[in-house]
Amino acid sequence: MEDPAWERELERRIRVYEQMEATGDWSGRLGSIDYFAMAALTVVFTLGPWIWVH
Repeated sequence: MEDPAWERELERRIRVYEQMEATGDWSGRLGSIDYFAMAALTVVFTLGPWIWVH
């Protein structure tokens, strides 16, 4: 059973990604600083409480 609304949504998403690829505009893309910050927070939030308790 095909859902026309879902097919239209998929087509819309495909057009959006094609436009982003053509213009090179990847808004919201994570950079190296973002990944470094996430890694640092992961370390702080996992080791911090362990160090606090011991």
